[in-house]
Amino acid sequence: MVPSSMTIRNTGHTAEVTLQQTLMPTLMGGDLLAPYTFAQFHFHWGSPSTLGSEHTIDGKRYAAELHVVHYKTAYGNVSAASSYSDGLTVLAMLIQIGEDDNLRLQSVIDGLATIHEAGTTNHIVPFPLRELLPENVENFYSYLGSLTIPPCSEAVIWTIFKEPITMSMNQMSQFFKLLTEENTPLVDTFRPLQPLGNRTVYDGSMTPLWGYEGLIGPQYWPKYFPLCGGSAQSPVNIVTKTVQPVSQLPFVFTNFDATPLTATLENNGHAADVSITMAPGVAIPSLSGGGLTDQYTFAQLHFHWGRNQDEGSEHTINGGRYPGELHIVTYKTQYSTLTQALNYNDGVVVLGIFLKAAPEDNNVLSPIIAGLPRVLNADTTTTIPSFPLQNLLPGNIINYYRYQGSLTTPTCNQVVSWTVFAQPIPISLAQLAAFRTLHDETGQLIEFNFRPVQPLNGRTVFMTKG
Repeated sequence: MVPSSMTIRNTGHTAEVTLQQTLMPTLMGGDLLAPYTFAQFHFHWGSPSTLGSEHTIDGKRYAAELHVVHYKTAYGNVSAASSYSDGLTVLAMLIQIGEDDNLRLQSVIDGLATIHEAGTTNHIVPFPLRELLPENVENFYSYLGSLTIPPCSEAVIWTIFKEPITMSMNQMSQFFKLLTEENTPLVDTFRPLQPLGNRTVYDGSMTPLWGYEGLIGPQYWPKYFPLCGGSAQSPVNIVTKTVQPVSQLPFVFTNFDATPLTATLENNGHAADVSITMAPGVAIPSLSGGGLTDQYTFAQLHFHWGRNQDEGSEHTINGGRYPGELHIVTYKTQYSTLTQALNYNDGVVVLGIFLKAAPEDNNVLSPIIAGLPRVLNADTTTTIPSFPLQNLLPGNIINYYRYQGSLTTPTCNQVVSWTVFAQPIPISLAQLAAFRTLHDETGQLIEFNFRPVQPLNGRTVFMTKG
């Protein structure tokens, strides 16, 4: 999208560009688990006799470096976000000298001639931010670091693209004409390299590959995701003789009977999940009651399955498994998003519903099953016919198990109040087999995706009965 306007400024330390448009550009995905909003982009450069990139590759310094700065949307602005370890993300483009002008940058270069003195600003011809990026944005390095200028806040998720962008020497020379606040040439605007310490620079995403078998299986999760080694992990084996009976008020399901405006099925590389949007004026489904002290808003639902009808559920009852398990994930409404809710002990409620093998298809699941052939590959989505969420609930929503646990996938945050319904819902073997046709991020079939049961470690499982 072309911004409505763009402004270039000589800050006395760099040439910085900001923009104005109705909806600011945002960034999400990869290592970014929540939206990040564009703040500004700026440059670092050397002088006629020095190179000026801040990062180096195998000791090689490039002519200059472009930084596109974003702040975590939930934190409101760069200043506030700088107080959080995940507050900022910077996309870094290394710049090398080429024979020809880089026409994508010409608007910026033209603007430099109007801001020689520190503190001066001017408008430039707007252009889409995508034009700043290299053609190949799939190959990059990443690490956790800081701002490279004071106050040097250690709040930055860095992405340095491997493919450099170019500009001509004539374009580069326009940066050398800028002046500092002391009216001296603004050159060599790069910070010296800093010690890596015990940090790791990743070739690609910092989020490690994980799965359900081999060297990326559940036994290795704690190595890369420390929370997965916690003392209150899920799933668990529910022993019916030792559960503690408890009386609870009934659940209140709000808008679970409403048909969403749209429903989207995704193969996220680990499971099949469904998200929804509601029609204007219709609130997102939520739940309360059932012993919960607040309201929880629907986030998504997803499935776990096994290699055959003898396995697949994550929770077990007296050591026995069902062939699958459906999780309806909700977050505490006051925390605004699921990502934010993961920071609080009472942030998430998951409804666990066992899938029991049946001779006939479950028509309630048919819209989901029919969409699976369109999401065989990881990170693909498709629209499916919408249906009310209450269709997925078992007939008996009074009898359920309750305990405090965690997400059953990395990052395994121990923030989940689990409700595991005693009554399963049916699914045919053919419907179960359809889930096994999905592929993970490596292209392998997801034949199963359930985590082994975890130790209770003194936790109590409660059972409510009507």
